[in-house]
Amino acid sequence: MNENHKKGLLIDRRDTVLLAVLIAAILLNGCRNTGAPQGNSSTAAQSATATPTPQSAFERDLQYARSSQDFNKIYVFARKGGGTIETADADLLKAKAPADPHIWWVLTDEKRRVIMGTYSDFAPEKLNALRQRFLVEDYTNR
Repeated sequence: MNENHKKGLLIDRRDTVLLAVLIAAILLNGCRNTGAPQGNSSTAAQSATATPTPQSAFERDLQYARSSQDFNKIYVFARKGGGTIETADADLLKAKAPADPHIWWVLTDEKRRVIMGTYSDFAPEKLNALRQRFLVEDYTNR
């Protein structure tokens, strides 16, 4: 090979590398979301229409029960004295619960409340028995 031919290969390789880098840069730059709104006014508009994020664990758990499970009934139980829910309390709640195989339970609010989601309703006598020990709140339509 002559000297000019060697230089031509070297230039061609450099050009190829440069071309590859340019193509990669164009592709990476083209992947950005150029249609995204910019500026503070769009952020304010989005936050005004968006559902506010719940602040407490209780609110988050309650929102989950409402939005993702489509329960017919949602109840919240708390001990009348404001104490934490103990094992015996949980056992009583489960013993008096509706005959629904898909009941969803969550202990929340630093173990002070239990949220129950169900597709069935309580038998009145069982719910009344629970009211002797617990504050019972029906959150179904709240």
